[in-house]
Amino acid sequence: MSKKKNKVSPIKSSHPKKTKLKKETIGKRDNKMAKFGFPLLLFILFILIYQYIFNSTLNTNGDNYAYINYASAILDGHGYAAPNTPQYKPTNWFPPGYSSMLAVLMSVFGKNVFILKLFNGFLFFGISILIYKIFSEITEKPTLPAVVGALILCNFGLLRLSTQIMSEVPFSFFSILAVYCTIKLRNTKEFLRSRYFYLMILSVAIAYYTRSVGIVLIASIFLYLMIQKKWKVAGGFIAGVGILYLPWIIRNSIHGIEGRYVGTIMTVNPWRPEAGKISSVGEFIDKMQVNLYDTVLSGFPQSIFSFSDFASMSTTSFYILGTIVLAVVLFGAWRLPKINVLISLYILGNIAIFLIWHGGNSIRYVHPLSPILIFCFYYGIVELIKIIFLSLKLKIPSWLPFCFLGVIFLHLPRLGDLNKKSKERLHPGMTNYFQLAKNFKTKNEDGAVVICRKPGMFHYYSNAFTYNYKYSLDDKEIIERFINQDVDYVVIDQLGYGSTSRYLVPAIQKNQELFKTVEQLENPDTYLLKFDIEAARKKFGL
Repeated sequence: MSKKKNKVSPIKSSHPKKTKLKKETIGKRDNKMAKFGFPLLLFILFILIYQYIFNSTLNTNGDNYAYINYASAILDGHGYAAPNTPQYKPTNWFPPGYSSMLAVLMSVFGKNVFILKLFNGFLFFGISILIYKIFSEITEKPTLPAVVGALILCNFGLLRLSTQIMSEVPFSFFSILAVYCTIKLRNTKEFLRSRYFYLMILSVAIAYYTRSVGIVLIASIFLYLMIQKKWKVAGGFIAGVGILYLPWIIRNSIHGIEGRYVGTIMTVNPWRPEAGKISSVGEFIDKMQVNLYDTVLSGFPQSIFSFSDFASMSTTSFYILGTIVLAVVLFGAWRLPKINVLISLYILGNIAIFLIWHGGNSIRYVHPLSPILIFCFYYGIVELIKIIFLSLKLKIPSWLPFCFLGVIFLHLPRLGDLNKKSKERLHPGMTNYFQLAKNFKTKNEDGAVVICRKPGMFHYYSNAFTYNYKYSLDDKEIIERFINQDVDYVVIDQLGYGSTSRYLVPAIQKNQELFKTVEQLENPDTYLLKFDIEAARKKFGL
């Protein structure tokens, strides 16, 4: 009998070893997939999508040209200044961060639009990878973060911005990088020896230098560190960001440049100055209600479900959908392990800024926040499903996150739209505008000042000094501004902006004797007018 027991014994004892070996093999395979497999798949998806939608030409949003113009001024030794204005007047119209990045690239590759756009493209891919790394680390489950990373790469709004020379994508990248570094510092005792501490400070400073809404990032990380009772880290963080931002404060003080954001907050609509300033608490509350609907309740669904066309939705439907989406996002943020406070503070802080900012924004300011919104939304959905399954005592399927991959197919039509857009010719009005600027460059009129709707764009092709006209219904105010700016020429465009027909054209029609047509391009009619500044001085007694 003992022999039989001896024969059986080894067989029984071998089962645990085989099971353990199998688990270790599966674990190693899962770790490799999490560390290398999912990032590689995201990279392949990025390459496939980005080459499909990439547009190598400059976008006709005037800010694209402004950022390049400011970068050129930096390279030419004029500092952060507007090169389209006489004497290269120092500016703070945009924070200097993004133009400084472009200046570094241009110092190596020249004014190569393809390279400048590609830079934004790789930062966009970086956003997807950072979202994957952050949330796979804190949830210890890489599947949902990988799926959300793929959905971010298909997001219409982010993709469109990633092929433009705009600051939203760089800002989003460095903001999320700062969050990643903050997470890596969670269990670090000697933070001064950690590279993540210094990278966190640098990332936050770059984000703040890129877009002023970065103040929310600073406040969120600082409050999170204080709540975690990491007093020294919080103090070092604020000191570090303050030191890096101090040169900009000193520079603006030397040049007597004041921040424009407080004034903007108290403006009803910066594109309609005649609407005036907010003058009562009631008006401010009304503005906040408008922004709640316009930017949050409609902007959040549009950023998350960028594959949908919401044009036909009623206001009531938007209120209902937006409220549900906001609730799921905040629920998902709060259910996050370890960093729920940080992410919740960051989302709520951005919402606070959206509410007090000027109206007429819609989704434009939501885009940098959308990668975090997208993850929190889908994580909130998963957590709600888990609660339901647990209440019914059902097993939660491990393949649940993969169900969201079906959303990618909903994105395909919008990706097709971007592909078509990349091949479209310029609008005839824009073509004429650019041609007029190129023709002006051949005139070799050094120092000439031109009034036009998009000063940065006209300067880019003409090298002329350029200003926008004043948005006023009073023709005298507009003409007096021309006189004060020593204007030589005025452009009447057909770019499709209502301000030209609302402000500029009526002022010219009321003072036709002060303007003479120098050049006209047809289909559509675009004019270059010579301004008689001496006759204007006599007429207005200046």
